[in-house]
Amino acid sequence: MSTVPPCNADGRGDADAAGAPSAPFFVAVHAGAGVHGRSRAKHVRLLSAACAAGAAALRAGGGALEAAVAAVSSMEDDPACNAGLGANLNEVGAVECDASVMDGAAPTFGACGAVSGVKNPVRLAEALLMRQKAGAPLSLGRIDPVLLVGDGATRWAEEQGLATVAPDALVSAERRAEWEHLKQRQRRAEGAAAEGAASGAAARRG
Repeated sequence: MSTVPPCNADGRGDADAAGAPSAPFFVAVHAGAGVHGRSRAKHVRLLSAACAAGAAALRAGGGALEAAVAAVSSMEDDPACNAGLGANLNEVGAVECDASVMDGAAPTFGACGAVSGVKNPVRLAEALLMRQKAGAPLSLGRIDPVLLVGDGATRWAEEQGLATVAPDALVSAERRAEWEHLKQRQRRAEGAAAEGAASGAAARRG
């Protein structure tokens, strides 16, 4: 976990562009559980950048929602994090991401799942949330979605003007190499299991 301190050493928040002190705040982010080993330094760097992005959103007048989206977007853009660019690959070697955001004051949320080709899935989730908050009526009594998944989520993101990319653009060389290594192990394990089952069947027949 990484944090941005809530205030300066004298107890006051950072001053805004006009010189007036802003309200104190505290930003904390994490990039998942696990033992990072030799990669710890790059994770500290990406977490610090995410904290800075969230803090910048608050200093610009945004609220907790904007800060959270900015921080997560920063992590989605960093291949060292398992989100967005450089995320772990699925069974067929593609990046599919999930994201959700909630506004407790509304209260409502937006979420997307198994999304491929959306640069920042958290911004898709935010757009869904904002449509909920706007409450604009749709034709024939329809309501805006809260959760979108798969190709439908990607199409909706494109319709909203969100940044989309070719799915392969989100696959990093490191993740591709890891995936290929794991697939080789999977094939060997499944082959050994199949051979064992065949040997067992032959022994029973004998």
